[in-house]
Amino acid sequence: MKQSELFEKIKELLSRPGAWIQDDTCRDIYDVRCRPEDPMACYFSLLGATLSVQYQFNTLVVWHESNMDLVRWNSVEGRTLEQVLAKIDLEIKIARIREEFAYTEKPHKIKLTKIKPRYILTVSHIPKESIMKQSELFEKIKETLSRPGAWIQGQVALDIFGVPCHPASSMACEFDLLGATLNVQHRFNTVVLWHESGLELSRWNDAEGRTFAQVLAKIDLEIRLATIRENFADAA
Repeated sequence: MKQSELFEKIKELLSRPGAWIQDDTCRDIYDVRCRPEDPMACYFSLLGATLSVQYQFNTLVVWHESNMDLVRWNSVEGRTLEQVLAKIDLEIKIARIREEFAYTEKPHKIKLTKIKPRYILTVSHIPKESIMKQSELFEKIKETLSRPGAWIQGQVALDIFGVPCHPASSMACEFDLLGATLNVQHRFNTVVLWHESGLELSRWNDAEGRTFAQVLAKIDLEIRLATIRENFADAA
């Protein structure tokens, strides 16, 4: 199923009278704690409803947050069902935007290139004072790749001599999409939250026939989605 359809199922599950609960993942018809896949389950937290839908349709629901983040958000004192449904509606909207973007993309073959070094999209420590908004970080990635000749395929990063280097190197000047992301993470000492893994970004970047315009369109999509999330967080 599409992610938007899975979020619709979560909303449907929690919209039943009295179905949404706090401070527990799932309870049965006797108000006893149970597993989300239990056929007797009828009361759910946001995470519980997510796990129940995953089990029903044997698939994965991709939230932007971790399971623990969902539990904490659901259990905040004063949280209302209206806020929970609004959060799900946000994910439905974002999922539909992603699906529309994926639908307009033509299939591409992966170019056979030299094996790239493995890099991960995380850092060990994120000082609070250095955290930028995700939309601003994606703007920085776009800015990095928009310099003439900066975007490349087949390598994560090249230095001024055209030699492969680490994206955090001060000599790095040409990047693929993953390389530009890692460069921005290093410069601002934070994490850029892509929907895909680093390996998926590299594969997408290196697809045969990939264009720079498509790369910028993908970044613009992430800027748009990050801004939607930030506006929701400010209003919550």
